[in-house]
Amino acid sequence: MAAAQWRAAGGGMTPQGPLWDEVLAQLPGEVAGTVRLGGTANSTWRVETRQGVFVVRLHDGWADPAGVDRRREAQLHAVAASAGLAPGIVAADPAGRFLITEFIDGRLWTASDMTRVESLRRVARQLRTLHTLPPPAVVGWDLGLLLASHAQRLAAAASDAEAQLAPLLERAHAILAQVAAAGRPPCIIHNDMNHTNLVGPEPVLLDFEYAAVADPLSDLASLLAYYPGAQPHLPLLLLESGLGRVPAAQLMDLAWVYILVSWLWYRRYELTGRMRDADREAMEALRRRGGLLPEN
Repeated sequence: MAAAQWRAAGGGMTPQGPLWDEVLAQLPGEVAGTVRLGGTANSTWRVETRQGVFVVRLHDGWADPAGVDRRREAQLHAVAASAGLAPGIVAADPAGRFLITEFIDGRLWTASDMTRVESLRRVARQLRTLHTLPPPAVVGWDLGLLLASHAQRLAAAASDAEAQLAPLLERAHAILAQVAAAGRPPCIIHNDMNHTNLVGPEPVLLDFEYAAVADPLSDLASLLAYYPGAQPHLPLLLLESGLGRVPAAQLMDLAWVYILVSWLWYRRYELTGRMRDADREAMEALRRRGGLLPEN
């Protein structure tokens, strides 16, 4: 939140100022309580009013050049919500500064859920439904271009980054070319299959920030990039998501590309000076799993 102001309240901090006033004006009913839910670049809040409970996400402009398009997000989220796969949208700021959705009351998924057969079956079936929804016309998204954008930003900050990243990018682009050659019709993808974005037994999908219209295999690749423990259940994931004919090796290759793009995202975020210890640990785990660069 660019011009963030905060005030102490109930042992924590809540936003204040013109933007927060604008957010509150979009909510039905008088505000009864506000609790911060978290967020890395963005900040997310649970806001209870006399008429319901809502989630407010305040957007950090840093995310936009890192692959986010707020109009595309709102369009694809709305389609998913209409099918019961995502929370309903209460208000999406036309300028992209905030998003307000309904609060989904249910158990948040855990990392261990992403290694269990029945849990993976349920999430794969939800993805299959998402992938069948007719996609609207949205701003394009290209994983290869996003990789190049991350690499260019890192090269501008460190003289040796371009040479270090060149072989990784070459491998990634070769994999993406093979995936594109498969010719699967593009569809709505969530594109960030982290357990923190799943709630409820038949999981509702949260946070469509990176949603796009692209190859349906991307969602499974995103999931495997986060959770190597799901790899033994790869045939199940492919079958239940409607991609049973896809070679397992192709999915694993694309998962490696998602490990790379996530690692580059963290390295780019590191340049903001706002990295936390947990972020650094996640970045290092990705580097090791992907065999991306030797340790310093």
